[in-house]
Amino acid sequence: MMTDLRIVKTRKAIREAFLRLRASGVPVSKVKVKDICDLALVNPSTFYKHYLDVYDLNDKLEDETIDAMLEHYPDKDKILSDPPAFLNGWRPAIDSQIDDLRVLFTGRAEAMFRKIESTLVERYSARAANERERIAAVFSIAGALHSLGLLKLEGGQSDDEIIAAVVENLNAIAARIPGGR
Repeated sequence: MMTDLRIVKTRKAIREAFLRLRASGVPVSKVKVKDICDLALVNPSTFYKHYLDVYDLNDKLEDETIDAMLEHYPDKDKILSDPPAFLNGWRPAIDSQIDDLRVLFTGRAEAMFRKIESTLVERYSARAANERERIAAVFSIAGALHSLGLLKLEGGQSDDEIIAAVVENLNAIAARIPGGR
């Protein structure tokens, strides 16, 4: 299927305009379709062909950003086989999308982690061979995200001792799960 270049360019212009408004400190609740359209150089009717409203745009951009982050995450499939690699792969994955994550989730880090967690749980629970593997995958995802919550997204710094302890605990738990390590 061939993608219409005009659609790609229009969505990109809308996305960039929205992110620019949000980066300037405008909360989602104050962003107006007219402002996005003025910056993107599109008509409101064009905006509404692609999105229901500003909140729909925001949700879709959050999903796209999380998907892009996961594409930059080489160890995302090592939930059970290598929990430390799974955990250690988070920083580069997040760094690949940190600017958009900061803009979209300003003051909502907890919401970001919940959305990432639900995306991963949905993807990896379906792959589990049995209930134990599903529980172990969910636990590994939640553990990794909890350790990520300890990161200071604003400065991009983390306490490596805490992350090392989480990795050690994940290793110990994975070793006790049949089919784990």
